[in-house]
Amino acid sequence: MPSERIKGLIRRRDEGVCWHCGTDVDTTIHHRQNRGMGGKASSVADRPSNLLTICQHFNFLMEADLDAAREAREKGWKLKQTQSPAYAHVVKFDGTVWMLDDMGKAHKLEQQGLF
Repeated sequence: MPSERIKGLIRRRDEGVCWHCGTDVDTTIHHRQNRGMGGKASSVADRPSNLLTICQHFNFLMEADLDAAREAREKGWKLKQTQSPAYAHVVKFDGTVWMLDDMGKAHKLEQQGLF
């Protein structure tokens, strides 16, 4: 799990708001790229670029529902092990596109010509 300092960075960056739906109720810090099964956690796992705020409801759905998992991959909320969180865009609930850095900042991208 991320340190309290990293959790604080994520809460401030995301303003405690879910990237999926915009709620600030019952949110959690979510790893975009899974931490791995057993053994030592990846060095990427607890970096700010790999973490974002998601509501508990959607956090559960991403693991339990194929449509939710597909949406999460399309919007950068879930990443493959081969993807680098610092170079993978993420889409906010309002449709804006962002890049997350490891300093705890989010950088809004121009959407025109992005995809």
